[in-house]
Amino acid sequence: MALSRGLTLLGATLLAMTALGEKPAETTTFSARVNTVPVPVVVRDRNANAIGTLTKENFEVFDNGKRQTIKGFSIERTSSSDAGAPAERAHNLSAGGLVFPDRFVAFIFDDLHLEFGDLAQARNAVLPYFSSEKDPTSRFALFTTSGLGDVDFTNDMAKLRDSLNKVVPREHQTGSRSSSCPPYLSPYVADQIVNRNNPDAISAILAEESKCFPGARVSPEIVLGYARQSLTLSETDTRTAIGVLRGIVRRMSILPGQREAVLVSPGFLSTSFTSEVTEIVSKAARENVVINAIDARGLQADPMFDASRPSYSPSLALVMSGLDRDAQKASGDVLAEIAEGTGGSWFHDRNDLGEGFRRAALAPDVHYVLTYSPVDLKNDGKFHKIKVTLKDAKSYTVLARRGYFAPARPTDEAIRIKQDIDDAVFSRDEALTIPMTLKTEFSNPVNTNVKLAVIAHIDVAPLRFRKAEGLNSDDVVIVSALFDTNGNYVNSNQKTLQLRVKDEHLGERLKAGVTVQTDYDVKPGAYLVRLVVRDTEGEEIASTNGSVEIP
Repeated sequence: MALSRGLTLLGATLLAMTALGEKPAETTTFSARVNTVPVPVVVRDRNANAIGTLTKENFEVFDNGKRQTIKGFSIERTSSSDAGAPAERAHNLSAGGLVFPDRFVAFIFDDLHLEFGDLAQARNAVLPYFSSEKDPTSRFALFTTSGLGDVDFTNDMAKLRDSLNKVVPREHQTGSRSSSCPPYLSPYVADQIVNRNNPDAISAILAEESKCFPGARVSPEIVLGYARQSLTLSETDTRTAIGVLRGIVRRMSILPGQREAVLVSPGFLSTSFTSEVTEIVSKAARENVVINAIDARGLQADPMFDASRPSYSPSLALVMSGLDRDAQKASGDVLAEIAEGTGGSWFHDRNDLGEGFRRAALAPDVHYVLTYSPVDLKNDGKFHKIKVTLKDAKSYTVLARRGYFAPARPTDEAIRIKQDIDDAVFSRDEALTIPMTLKTEFSNPVNTNVKLAVIAHIDVAPLRFRKAEGLNSDDVVIVSALFDTNGNYVNSNQKTLQLRVKDEHLGERLKAGVTVQTDYDVKPGAYLVRLVVRDTEGEEIASTNGSVEIP
């Protein structure tokens, strides 16, 4: 629904327009519309280069395992120089000569779990993305799971670089990986002792403690207390990190255009936070926020040969290496779940972090958009898994959204329609299925405020009117919204126009169309103006972009 995206639509209605016979709108009940699912797809070769030469016939789409008929197909490129082919279109990145962002990338450093060496390598790999301002259509943000040093979406690369250089580990752990005493107790091993009562883990730590402190009395109870302390600190950090991730997804859900996050982390133990992780994945999937995950530990060595993990006997080394191996997998699994559940990529077991960031953070030169209408879609609110494959896979890798949620129930139809309008407002795509024009006017500033008029002229001739009680009827919802140069939502207004036209006036009035003006009080600056129009009877949603620069 609209409020979930942070969009406050004012719900104002037009005054009665007696010439056309329109009446102020009351509560509108929308009829059902055909469900279509858009699936953006990136295809890369073995060198991670985006492939743009495929056709509709190369793809297959499955919804919960059932093959679907691909009804819509387009190729979208980031450069206007590639436009012109019948099935292609260049991505519209400007409006009225002003360039506005339509891609937002958030780098998230898990400084609560990263060690210094891994974090330093990751910082160096990210630095090239903050080295220039050559891409006016992208905005970058830097977040940390500790919440320290955050920079919201901006094109101020110097500010991002300065904050990046200050990101340091804020690890809270009992013991050290490189120290013999006390022995390092990972969150996974602590969980095995406290919650799983794993006898091998208890015996191994007990033996290491006894070797570490000869002559001291070390009991299973002491080991249990030690494990509880370690697990409590770990859960505190994980709870904080999950809360930050939830907030970032919420923040990005109200941004227009393409939204991607790059989570840089060694992973974390999520055993006690399964439902919270699932909630984040579900929220991101609903709001089309893609989360890519990069395991900053790089190539994982077998713990048996890890010299930084001291042990006192071969038998202890064997037990602890097995536990450490399980810990590596458990912490990585949560990264895989977050990435794969949101349609992102999971880069792991590789030391070339620069390549990982290149794949995750650079906008592909070209991508495809496939659309289909699910057969027998039930309004049960359940998650539908999407799988996109190539009939001739070659050596290509396919990256696409992993799924969507069906409408919750039929009674939520009006809410779903509002969500459709909301999605259109926060998109950058233009679709003139209902012909319309958009222009802006503004007055001279008074007390630093400017009166901005957004004027929409709508051609109502193509609308599908319903004949009832001697009138030709249709309801038209008109939404205008303002965004600043960093893509932040500024303000919006919704008006509902009820068209009630007599037969004898229909031809003349349809030829004239309707003009709707919305006034805003704004500060001087540049704004993107987004206009969305939806009619009830034809169930069409149209949209266009405009811009205004107020000195």
